[in-house]
Amino acid sequence: MDKLFILLELQARAQAASSRAALVHVIVNETMKIVPYTQAVFLGQEALSLRVERVSGNASFDPQGAYAADVKKKIKAAMTGEHSVFVPLIPAAQGTHGAILFFRTAEEGDIGALWLESESAYNEAERRILEELAAIYAQGLALWHLRTRVPWMRSLGRGGSKWRKFALAGAVILALMPVRMTVRAPAEIVAKDADIITAPFDGMVDKVEVEPGDRVKAGDTLVTMEDQSLQAQSEMAEQDILMAQSALSRRQRESLASPDKKSNLSELQEEIKSRRIALDYARSLQERSVITAKEDGVAVFSGSQALKGKPVHAGEKIMAIANPEKTELQIRIPVDSMTAIPEKAGVQYFLNVSPFAGRKAYVRSVGYQASVDADGMMTYKVMAVLPDGASAGRIGWKGTARIHGNWTVLGYALLRRPVIALRNLAGI
Repeated sequence: MDKLFILLELQARAQAASSRAALVHVIVNETMKIVPYTQAVFLGQEALSLRVERVSGNASFDPQGAYAADVKKKIKAAMTGEHSVFVPLIPAAQGTHGAILFFRTAEEGDIGALWLESESAYNEAERRILEELAAIYAQGLALWHLRTRVPWMRSLGRGGSKWRKFALAGAVILALMPVRMTVRAPAEIVAKDADIITAPFDGMVDKVEVEPGDRVKAGDTLVTMEDQSLQAQSEMAEQDILMAQSALSRRQRESLASPDKKSNLSELQEEIKSRRIALDYARSLQERSVITAKEDGVAVFSGSQALKGKPVHAGEKIMAIANPEKTELQIRIPVDSMTAIPEKAGVQYFLNVSPFAGRKAYVRSVGYQASVDADGMMTYKVMAVLPDGASAGRIGWKGTARIHGNWTVLGYALLRRPVIALRNLAGI
């Protein structure tokens, strides 16, 4: 009986949703009240493709990432031929269970799908509940689909041929209107020609002598690496040298009485040399354990508490020393949004600290290859500078940039992204 009340409650919540986004929220988060799952992903139907719209909870995801692509691939495989509303997932090697729930109406057909992951397979009772919810949610999605249709487009189809010709002529004129190609992407103020401070050897950061944003001078101590193991290596190397020298001295005295023992003297001498090399190397690492600034500037890093006690590898970046007056703008353009950018293209950027104050710059360089960022996005890196060479802003400030590309027509600018998506879908 409790399940019935929850089912009626979910039906009421779906019908009372104030928007399609609110309905999708109910689908991915409220369904857990009646059927257990660990993860839910809602995908909306767009023409011939699926689009990942929402993930349960507060999870962040990349709609173009590997996880979203894998979900879409498996749902498309389940949609081949006549498929039922409820499609159980075949457990993979890691033992993932769950199901795919399709939302379908007689008029619209498939209008969405829900990917459910659970710790165990769903039983017959849970399957029937999910099928009933699929019918309820499908009606709600279909209702919002009808509400978002543009009324004047339907009335245009019922009008006379004269109005249709005017509309077609107007659409052609608009499509041929010249416009500038623009690319909008996140931007960040970064240091120009900064001195990158790296770990001199594998070890652990012992002390951080500066805070982010502190001004430092050449020779100031920045970071001290833990050197107890290096101290032990130095002492051990010194003991080994003393023992080898003692053995050499003893063998030299013995060789005076027995000349045949002179053959081992060269081996002991070579051993002493190798021990001294090890000692010199350990001492050099000890000297390098205190990392100092090579030039004047500002310390740029996340925070001293995050670095203190952190194990690092040789060559790993610890911080940067940058001149606060020498900055530039780094623009991260996603792969799908990249277009041809002319040399010294104009850039307008807005920083989050002053969203109404637009600044102008121009493109200095464009990355030839896309690379993976810390957030998992594949982006092209575009560097921009101010025309007068002034500072672009404070290091670390973020915002949004708009790059002005070549001239084109409005029709191409509007259809470019849909054509790319269609080609990716068709595999052309």
